[in-house]
Amino acid sequence: MIQSLSSNKVWFVVIVIYMVGLAGFMIPALNDLFVWLIPINILFAFTVLLLGEERISISKIILFLICFLFGFFYELAGTKTGLIFGEYAYGAGLGLKLWDVPLLIGLNWFFMVYTSLILVGKYIENEAVKVVIAPAFMVAYDFLLEPFAMENDMWNWAGGIIPFQNYVAWYAGGLFLCLLAVFGKFELKNRFAAGLYVVQFVFFGILFIRRLLLE
Repeated sequence: MIQSLSSNKVWFVVIVIYMVGLAGFMIPALNDLFVWLIPINILFAFTVLLLGEERISISKIILFLICFLFGFFYELAGTKTGLIFGEYAYGAGLGLKLWDVPLLIGLNWFFMVYTSLILVGKYIENEAVKVVIAPAFMVAYDFLLEPFAMENDMWNWAGGIIPFQNYVAWYAGGLFLCLLAVFGKFELKNRFAAGLYVVQFVFFGILFIRRLLLE
């Protein structure tokens, strides 16, 4: 999209921002400020994705809309029934809500599907294998994210216990969207997508390990 913008410059900004974020969530006095910045960081990551596009095709817009709408309504059904992910409710950490579900959650579903597929696609060419492996990357990401999300009022589980059902639902939803994306022949190409997945995975991984060490 903006090919004149150096990849090195983009990655420098990304790494600095996530390092500052790590410090912010590790220093209790700064936690409230950084919780407030969570929605801004999600929008920042999406902006970096946009910068990584050679072009914004109709194919990609359609894929974005499918993932966004599916993710939002999947989560809406989940919160209202408790039958999909388990009993949970969203807090204030993800910003503006519609029907008690943050609008950014749809953006997050697109981000996870898109980045996971592109990352897996770098190493696996077989389409059938790709659509099975990519949702597992989504589940792994969610596994690291869950404790962070509960601590920072993004969402909360009944009784404070994350049910295994949640990970099954994440995989099922991810598998459905990955099947559509791959076998629907949607364009999956972005120069920053795979790296963004890795940076965020490492970010939540460090906080996850720190949490375990402090327990």
